[in-house]
Amino acid sequence: MVLVAFCVGVYFLFWMRRVLVPLTFALFLAFLCEPVLALLVTAPRWLAVWRRCPRHQRRLTKHPKHPGLGNRVGRSDEEDVQGDFPSDMDIFGGATIKISECDGETTKSCSDSCGVWLRQIWSILAVIMLVSALLTVLFFIFYGVVRVFADFDWSQFEGSPKVDDLKTFLKRMGIVDGNLDVNFQRVAAEFKSYLLETASTFFSFLEGTMLCVLMFIFCLIGMLPEIHSGRKASPVKELVQRYLICKCVSSFVIAIFVMLALWLMKVPLVLVWGLVTFVTNFIPNLGPLFAILAPAPFVWLKPDGTLLDTLVVILVQFLVHNIAGNIIEPHIMSQGLALHPLTIVVALLFWSSIWGIAGAILSVPISCVLRLWLGELDDRRAKRLYRLFDDPMG
Repeated sequence: MVLVAFCVGVYFLFWMRRVLVPLTFALFLAFLCEPVLALLVTAPRWLAVWRRCPRHQRRLTKHPKHPGLGNRVGRSDEEDVQGDFPSDMDIFGGATIKISECDGETTKSCSDSCGVWLRQIWSILAVIMLVSALLTVLFFIFYGVVRVFADFDWSQFEGSPKVDDLKTFLKRMGIVDGNLDVNFQRVAAEFKSYLLETASTFFSFLEGTMLCVLMFIFCLIGMLPEIHSGRKASPVKELVQRYLICKCVSSFVIAIFVMLALWLMKVPLVLVWGLVTFVTNFIPNLGPLFAILAPAPFVWLKPDGTLLDTLVVILVQFLVHNIAGNIIEPHIMSQGLALHPLTIVVALLFWSSIWGIAGAILSVPISCVLRLWLGELDDRRAKRLYRLFDDPMG
């Protein structure tokens, strides 16, 4: 029964991958951005606390030319200075209701209603600002990469004998014609059977991207009640947030060191290789290997490039990845985030076979979540599986 349930679960994950992959990405991205969203949502509240502190109040009394910064209507000086926390009307400066229009309980209910209404509006605006900022950053990164490739001086490879050998090889394969121009008809004929699959993959990627953005927005909106209530996050959520934040920090530091090393060795397209290093570092084992080998062709195809230069570039990147990865990540990663190397390899093979590249990126955080969930179950078989995550050979 366990084997049948496992097979059914694997088939369900594969069959629903077009929905589950964007949902998982959106959920993890929302976990990563939740601290920023909480800061935006609670910014008016902390601003109100700052305005009510005694030191700030003493500074405000020295500027009588600004009546808008004085005491609010219906509150004494002691109430302006003291108080544990501002109300919703204090947060958003709700001075739009006159005291003469409603008094007593009516005043309080009107203030509470307006405060809740303004708080909801500000929360939605915070979500919109966060999503807009994230999409803007991603757009400029994509635009910058395109511009770097467009402005790159490709003529520096024209005098290289290795490029001529490559063109000769492509000519024998029929990909280029006698003038060494690309024979698009031959390429189209060779890859005609893959055109429909490529177009389908492209539209599936666009569909998944739009679905991920929509789910990301709804995940952020779903986090607003928890942010307002101040409830403590669940252990699974804290674990995922710690992993994502730590992985982003370590990937950024490794990318900076790689870019610095490549710049010192005068390797072209340094910014592109830094971005590739940052993204592929989320894929365990295979990601850093791809990032290390990616700049090698651009070094080897240069007119003065030699095999020794290419090997030096690969070796330096390998040392940077291993030294920085073994020194930085163990100090950043906390308990509960480290998995056995064999567990990481098995998780990488399993999730990448079901969800492709997305599964390879999400393999480690999903494995951490499953490990924590199994550890909280009071069951003998669950405890046995939990121990397999830490010691698969035992």
